[in-house]
Amino acid sequence: DDHPNTVPSDNFASLENINRILDTCKSYSKKDFNELSHDIEPRRQGSSLFSTYFHNIDGNATNFDSFTTELHQLSTTFSVIGLGETNCNPENKDLYSISGYNSYYQNTLKNNATFKKKGTGVALYVHDSLNAVIDNQHSVITSHIETLFVSITNTTKPIHIGVIYRPPNSEIKLFLEDFRKITKSLPQERSYIMGDFNINLHNSSHQGFYEYQEILLSSNFSPLISISTHEKPGCKNTCIDNIHTNNYNDVFTSGAFSETISHHLPIFQFSNITYDNDNPKQAHIQYYNFCKSNIEQFINKLSEKINNFSACDERFDAFNDIFLTTMDNTCKLTIPKTTKRNNINNPWITDGLIHSIETKHNLYKNWKRTVSSGSPNGDLEKRDKYRAYNKNLKS
Repeated sequence: DDHPNTVPSDNFASLENINRILDTCKSYSKKDFNELSHDIEPRRQGSSLFSTYFHNIDGNATNFDSFTTELHQLSTTFSVIGLGETNCNPENKDLYSISGYNSYYQNTLKNNATFKKKGTGVALYVHDSLNAVIDNQHSVITSHIETLFVSITNTTKPIHIGVIYRPPNSEIKLFLEDFRKITKSLPQERSYIMGDFNINLHNSSHQGFYEYQEILLSSNFSPLISISTHEKPGCKNTCIDNIHTNNYNDVFTSGAFSETISHHLPIFQFSNITYDNDNPKQAHIQYYNFCKSNIEQFINKLSEKINNFSACDERFDAFNDIFLTTMDNTCKLTIPKTTKRNNINNPWITDGLIHSIETKHNLYKNWKRTVSSGSPNGDLEKRDKYRAYNKNLKS
């Protein structure tokens, strides 16, 4: 064995930390997560903490705009973001950029001579304060496993991180063989594996369950997510998405997000690894809210005042005063708010878009509450209302 199994120097402390992480792993709303981010601020000590985020996005073309909107409502800038089921090849990656990140895309699977249009593709977004190099040894694509790994070199010790996707109907035996090779050959410290593995850790009768766990344990890796990550009305919740690491002594919290754009919940972890962030996202103070309703009110009010505008007052400064006063009365915020979004970095993230996504989440929650084993489809009126609204958003 060219990568012998290692035992942590303080085995009991390691086990205690793993148990603590898994026991405290929970689901967070955006509000709860932002409070968590505020609470861990003292750990940063003026630097950035190494953090990872993974989400099976279920198609960039359909969900990427909603995904980035969700992401920019969080008060944390993640070090590395992993995506599964992008359905996107490297040549199209620039269509899906995230400000402040460098993107790396793996090729998608092919059916015969053509690329699959759905259920394939992995990607990594690495914050531009980190230097990343693709790890070709561990980046592979076959019918049973898709992987993409990078090595981050400008930290005190290199960090090795990758994303894996296993198609649900692929050959489990072949996947486990390749997964074993990857975990055995990755560096023995500071290695992280994010992904959708499509093996349910909440069901010991799931095919491949025991060998999957044996591979992790024998390679000194541990999962960091212990709660359900896939929730679909009418189906049992499952834990198929995870973040595995052999660096669990540095990890201090993990969890999932309750608000999601697909049936998969986004998952995350924070580690006590600090690094310099030379390009912090500057806070932007917002004084006006140019949402659709405010703009409509502004136009109506301004039209009324222009109609009453005296011909003898046809001076630009008089019109300018009317224009600015009307703008203040209809669009100016009573209390300015501070945000990391701005019209240069995130021009597409408007208040209207955020409101639409929040409405979609609420409709989904209202429908989901009515789903049970006796009623797998739940309240059909609420379901149809959610689906119609969601379809309208995508059109």
